[in-house]
Amino acid sequence: MITLTRDEQIAAVRRFIDAEHFRYRRHGDGAPKDGEIAVSQAWALVRETPGSPLMTCLEEDFRTFCARCLDLEFEGSGDSAPSIRWRSTNADPARRDFDRQDPANEAFTIDVGSEQVTIEAGHERGLLQATHYLERLMADRGAPRLARGRIERSPTFAPRLTNSIFIESDQDITDPDQLSDEYLGLMSHFGGNGVHLFTDLYEFCRNDVLPELNAPDFDERIDSLNRLCARANARGIDLYLCVILRVLAEDHEVFRAHPEVKGAASDVIVDLPVAQHCLCSGSDTVHRFCDQTLANLYSAAPDLAGMICLVGGEGFMHCFTRPEGDYEGGSSCPRCRDRDASTEVAALVNRAAAAVRGTGRHKSFYAWPYSAFVWSGSDDRAQAKWIEELSDDVSVMANFATGSHDVVNDDGVYLFDYNIKTIGSSTVFAEQRRRLQNRGRPIYAKVETNTTPLYFSMPYLPVHHRWHGRWRAMAAEPVAGFIGQWRFYGMNGSPPEEVQYHATWNPKDTAAEVLGRMARRDCGVDDDGAARLVEGWSAFSDAWDDLPYSAMLCGERAYYMRGPMYLGPAHPLIFDPQDDYGLSTRFRTLRGDAHEGLSEEDRELLAKTAPPRYIDQMLMAMPYGEARFLDLIGRCRARWGEGLGILREVLGSSSSERARMELDVCDMAGIHLTSVENTARFLVTRDRLWRDPLDRDGFRFSMEVLKKTVIDEIANARRALPMLHRDPRLAFNYCYGNPYDADMVQEKIAQCEHVLNTELPGFDRGMRFHLWMEFP
Repeated sequence: MITLTRDEQIAAVRRFIDAEHFRYRRHGDGAPKDGEIAVSQAWALVRETPGSPLMTCLEEDFRTFCARCLDLEFEGSGDSAPSIRWRSTNADPARRDFDRQDPANEAFTIDVGSEQVTIEAGHERGLLQATHYLERLMADRGAPRLARGRIERSPTFAPRLTNSIFIESDQDITDPDQLSDEYLGLMSHFGGNGVHLFTDLYEFCRNDVLPELNAPDFDERIDSLNRLCARANARGIDLYLCVILRVLAEDHEVFRAHPEVKGAASDVIVDLPVAQHCLCSGSDTVHRFCDQTLANLYSAAPDLAGMICLVGGEGFMHCFTRPEGDYEGGSSCPRCRDRDASTEVAALVNRAAAAVRGTGRHKSFYAWPYSAFVWSGSDDRAQAKWIEELSDDVSVMANFATGSHDVVNDDGVYLFDYNIKTIGSSTVFAEQRRRLQNRGRPIYAKVETNTTPLYFSMPYLPVHHRWHGRWRAMAAEPVAGFIGQWRFYGMNGSPPEEVQYHATWNPKDTAAEVLGRMARRDCGVDDDGAARLVEGWSAFSDAWDDLPYSAMLCGERAYYMRGPMYLGPAHPLIFDPQDDYGLSTRFRTLRGDAHEGLSEEDRELLAKTAPPRYIDQMLMAMPYGEARFLDLIGRCRARWGEGLGILREVLGSSSSERARMELDVCDMAGIHLTSVENTARFLVTRDRLWRDPLDRDGFRFSMEVLKKTVIDEIANARRALPMLHRDPRLAFNYCYGNPYDADMVQEKIAQCEHVLNTELPGFDRGMRFHLWMEFP
């Protein structure tokens, strides 16, 4: 089969995303049950609310949903017709300056009577969420049937930020192709009410403090941003800027004109011939620059909902963000080195928050101390001192599950980044939440809602019970709101995102209830089949307890995007580290985010020395050690296989496209786990050939293990090929680049066949001839 080109795959994923909300179809006989009403074409749709872009989109979307998914066209009219009615309990339901952190603004009621369904809310965002809820009731029911009674709902979390799949690593936030109208609608229907945009402040810079940094196309960019705001707002989605204040080359014109604003050299970007420096966060000139630039930006784009300020180990760069060089004190910047980092970063954040909220008190400002241990120190991993010095303008957002030991395996591993290995909060997050609660303030969380850094190329990781447990744990803290996607794999209407939806609007529903509804609706199974699928999904979640999770498994020396968990079925088995096996340059690429903020010249310079994305040694076993790593990954892969066996039993003969898609995602996740296990077993066995004393029998045994492992991995890789050809969502990542495709898997298979049929037999003959004088 022909492998899709990158552009063809992107186009296929776009088509999938744009149609995804309207994928539901009538199922079952649809006859009304006791206590149900039947909504028919004789019904009318009546809006008893002022007109607005959102209400227009709401009605158009509802009509399209009912027509495409339920074969229902509304033809009723007049006061006597049965009807679905939208009513506002507020005189100004479309006001734009409302508090996005207040759940009351999305609360709603639905009253289902014999001939009328009445939807009421104080704000039109509540009417929108009620309509989404109504659609989901009918989609799960498989027909336009509704149970009589009253439904009252208020969201568990507010806000709920997500992100697009279709964003570049260096994001152009004015690009309309990253968020189609249909995609914005999908996000809204699956519970998102905000999108965060990775924003280079210099691209939206207008000020007279440091005019050298002004953006020449400021007005054009603002116009584009305001148009995107209008489209998003009409679908109940707000825009938040995750503002990046990047480093600049030490000879940048702003440093030549204003030497006093040159801050610390940065350790974030290395291997460039010219040192990179931040603007000095201890400089009053820089403070005034930020004040003016942010105020101008948020005034020119008045419908922006707020700002996210990432002030830990990257993002909004300051003199304490991983400074480079030998120095004493807190920074290599001579002005900041003797200052207290927590106090200085708090002052920087407070100034920025005041500038943004000065353009509208309803706007939110989130300070996010991701990896802030680089400046708060190991004795204050929760940034307690920094939290105490924040003003009331600042809301704190923190990583929910980062920074604690993995207590399940108890191997001394700190769980980094957005793992789903742990379900509840980290000790760091819990301490941050406690300190904020003591001040009467909420905490917001950064999580991932469908995948993790281990699976950049998967639309979701099917550990559905773990995702459900995560939301329960967040509600229990309590977490007020969240960012649900960074830039790994954006929102795509996945099962974990449906779990997220119900955690927001039906928090009492159990995992079995939520997953059972999905199984019956999407896979066409009966109650017994649904129960078996839930059992299989539970086995996947249980398997994750045994995963030897670490940054080394995620990316070895690169910490992300390297090794068998990343390349999966395309990962070669390297017997001779000095041989590149003729593998194409696609196996040697820059880490997907390595060129953020760099010029084309600097990108080309770094690309020339790009390392392999595959590994040829066992650093990924750190800190477990080889034996423990092999034991854990073997158990994880075996338990995953048990769940996969149940899904194949229930879905293997199904004609449902959705059943096949779910089975493929679960199978592909297992293929990656198997590639990890086979790679580890191959490398450990290879290294034992010279690390441990071996007699002839021991040598023969080791060679047989190597051969069997290669055979197993060839079969594992071949299993992936049909899935890659039929589902464009797999092995796909827009932001950081695809890790592999079917052609790379074929290359890997050819490499493994060479190892199996040529390299290993030749090594076997040569060693036996020269060490033990055997022939042949």
